[in-house]
Amino acid sequence: MLITGASRGIGAQIALQYARAGASLSLVARTQAALDASKDAILREHPSAQVLTFPADVRNAKRAEEVVAATVAHFGRLDLLIANAGILRAMDKRALRLPTRITAAIFVADL
Repeated sequence: MLITGASRGIGAQIALQYARAGASLSLVARTQAALDASKDAILREHPSAQVLTFPADVRNAKRAEEVVAATVAHFGRLDLLIANAGILRAMDKRALRLPTRITAAIFVADL
């Protein structure tokens, strides 16, 4: 499985939960240092977990394609993508004061 925004917060917790369930993981975030910390936390709890890390800004489509290709090349397939990456700019914070409904999407791929 591939998780974007996996270096902290919800993404890091999702990664840890799936590692507990025995999933092979590809973690994506913008900085290698943050990814290393997330990977280390997983491996402390599950030393045999299979965890790849990819520093990438997923707004870069070419880099995102490279991450998917490397994941498939290493694990032989990609079963699940959790698109969790995102940022909140100051301008966006005004939208949080409006009544909104937040939805999450999980994409399943058979590559």
